[in-house]
Amino acid sequence: MSEIRVLTFGPLAEQLGWQSVMVKYEPGEKISGILHRLGISEIDQRACAIVVEGQSRAIEDIIGEAKELAILPPVSGG
Repeated sequence: MSEIRVLTFGPLAEQLGWQSVMVKYEPGEKISGILHRLGISEIDQRACAIVVEGQSRAIEDIIGEAKELAILPPVSGG
């Protein structure tokens, strides 16, 4: 079993009530499984960008041996 730091930002962090949490996971686990266990809905998962170790990833990718996963909300502005 491995451990990864999950970071959230913006409205998602406010909704969840945290900006950083450590999560235990199996290296063969998909990113979507980790997000589901954290209570992040499929709608939020698909609307946000997922960045693992500084590289953009799809939610169905295998997490591997990563140490950091960031969930970035959509950017809006004017």
